[in-house]
Parts: sequence; C-alpha cells; structure tokens
Amino acid sequence: TRTPLFPFRPWPGAWPAEPPYPTLYPAHTPRDDGEMDKPQDDGETSKLRDNGTNSIIIAADGTHSTLRTQLNIPTETVDYEQRALVTVTHLQRDHDNIAYERFHKTGALALLPLQNNCAATIWTDTEKNIEALLQLSDEEFVINLQHQMGYRLGRFLKIEKRYTYPLKYICMQPHQQIQDNVIFIGNAAHTIHPIAAQGLNIALSEITFLIDHFKSSLTVPRALPEQKNIRLSHQLTQIFAIDFLPFNFARQTGIALLDIFAPAKKKFIRRMIASS
Repeated sequence: TRTPLFPFRPWPGAWPAEPPYPTLYPAHTPRDDGEMDKPQDDGETSKLRDNGTNSIIIAADGTHSTLRTQLNIPTETVDYEQRALVTVTHLQRDHDNIAYERFHKTGALALLPLQNNCAATIWTDTEKNIEALLQLSDEEFVINLQHQMGYRLGRFLKIEKRYTYPLKYICMQPHQQIQDNVIFIGNAAHTIHPIAAQGLNIALSEITFLIDHFKSSLTVPRALPEQKNIRLSHQLTQIFAIDFLPFNFARQTGIALLDIFAPAKKKFIRRMIASS
C-alpha cells in the first residue's frame, strides 16, 4: 500500500474527502531496511509542471523531496555535522503542558509535552556524542537524561525506542517555492535545525496561508509569505556552535536577561510564534 502525498487535510472536514484533483504518490518509497526503492516510471514526472489540467500540486513530501528532485530545483545545503536523537520520555508527574530546552556546550536538549505524562525528547549533539548515547542501555540513558535536565519535570521513568537523523540546513530560494502549478511547503522547501523549534510553525503558517488563499481563489498564488524565522533559526544554530569563553559568558548572560526582562521575552516569543 502506498501513502498518498496529496491530498493532505490538517483536520477532518478541512475540505472534501473526495477532491476533484489527482492523488500523487512518491516516486521513492521506503523499505523495511531503511533504503529507498528506485523511482517508479509512471509518467507523472513529465506532467508535473504542465499536465493539461487546472490541477494544483502541493509538494509536502519532506526533506528529501521526490518532487523537488524530479523538477531539478537546487537548494542551499549546510551540513551542521550534528545528529538529532529522538525518543519519548515517560514522566512521573504532569508536565503542565510546559516545554523545556537546555543548551549545552555541543548542542541542545528539548522536552516537549505530549499526552499521558509523556514528553517528546530531542537531543542534538555531535555525531560522536550521539553515537555514544545510542550505545547506552535504556536505564543508562534515562540516568544521563535526568542529569542533563534536572528535576523540573520530576523523575524520568523510562524511554521508548531511540531514533537518529542527520542535521542539515536544506532550503530552496523563496521565489522557487512555486513552480508553475507546483507549490513547495514545509520540509520539502526548507529543512532547518530544530534548535528554535520553528519547522512545524513555519509549515503550519504556509498551510494556513494556502487555505485562506484557496477559499477566495482556486489559483496558484503569486508567492508565499516570507519566512524570516528560517534565517533566524540558522543564525541561532551558528551562534550556539561558537565555543569561546568570553562569547559563552555573553551568550549565557543574554539568555538570563531575556528570561528576566518580561517585555523583551514576550516580544521574542511573539516573533517565534508568528513565524513570518
């Protein structure tokens, strides 16, 4: 069974379950061994840009976008030489829907609230350090995690399976996100470092813009809104990668002052939530 790339409905009833536009499938599909099947020559590639209909294609097929590859769209790519380790941590007490992120010397560690006293756990670090974390038993990992995060969320009980992925900045130029009848959004258009947790916000803002646009006109928009937080997220990653004692002190002092000075903190939060 192949999973359709489109239609995508952000919530039930957002638009008809049986749309009058074609359903597209990825030309590359993952296998159980983690590799990708070869592209399927089903004739769709040559019809993407001009298929003789009024179809609009939303390309939201992820970081390694098949549609982006098929259309030969270049990207700016920066290898952060880091990996992210992702798991789910079970907590002893309620997290009160509060997210925590701690910056350390070689990366960052974030716990994001989930249901049933669980927290999505994203640990970014050098490839060497992430590999060492993978070698730990679940019990050893929980002890290490508790040491890094402290007890603001109470005691950590256990974790679920750990996954890792490389961290790269992979972005199209904004003017390239719309290619005739194909519109690129989300990670297909811009994959960024999770340090500022902006990837989902930016994708949702693009989806919201398209929904509002299509309510008034079933045409391809001239352009998508500028996403200023993409560059901001990239710059934050570079700032936190600098390991120089005076700079480290200034950075830590700045974060502490931001936490104390409520007006600046609220303005920063509004900027990050707005995404554009």
